[in-house]
Amino acid sequence: MTHTTETSTVDVPAPRQSASNKIKLATMYVLIGGLVASALISVAAILIGEFNEIIQRTLFTTFILVSHTLILLGFISSDKESLIGRSLVPTTIFGVVLANIITSTFGIWGVWDADLSWRAFNLYALLIGSAFIASGLLSNRIAHSAVKATTYVSLGLLALWTLLLVPWIFLDQSLLEEFYFRLIGAASILLATAVAVTVVMRQIIISQKRELKTTHPKQPMSGGMLATTISVGTLVAIAWFIGFFVLLINASQVGM
Repeated sequence: MTHTTETSTVDVPAPRQSASNKIKLATMYVLIGGLVASALISVAAILIGEFNEIIQRTLFTTFILVSHTLILLGFISSDKESLIGRSLVPTTIFGVVLANIITSTFGIWGVWDADLSWRAFNLYALLIGSAFIASGLLSNRIAHSAVKATTYVSLGLLALWTLLLVPWIFLDQSLLEEFYFRLIGAASILLATAVAVTVVMRQIIISQKRELKTTHPKQPMSGGMLATTISVGTLVAIAWFIGFFVLLINASQVGM
């Protein structure tokens, strides 16, 4: 006598896309649609019309869309761990690239002065650099009240320092008073001191209590995401280095 066994198959539902993945996907569709539309308009303008200012602006807009879309495509494709929307630095970089598309396009088409778009670009460099610092502070927190307190104080001073630099980026130097630069100097000293105290205190406490672990462990990155983050961080560090000396020059010229 033979026995037959019936096997049943269970359909496993496909994993749902997270909200951040849906937003990223929708963003890319919008960018690709805008890219195709801009390219078609550019081709039509070149074939039909004269090579005038309108065509030049259209070509510049197409270049902005193409370059930024490629950057975002590479950034998203390397985001294997879905860090965009969950981790501070990748999310900031992603948002800055999107914002730069808008502000650069506004400058090209004269919605506002082109100089304002350049100033906005400097603001983005400031925000990305501050995001790197904040992420470093957060990823090194440990389960100790004193270190947590100094970490949050450092983050608060970082936010204040970042806000203080916004007028220097967007306003003409002649509108800034000497006290403003003194305020930036004082905030810079307080921020540097708070960060140094946080780092030193963390090392002292960990050397005494090795069982303490970070309360905000670092999130793993794929090779592509890590390479992109390091590249952006290097460029931003150079921009900060240049900006630091420009700020010192501007401060020394106040009242002259």
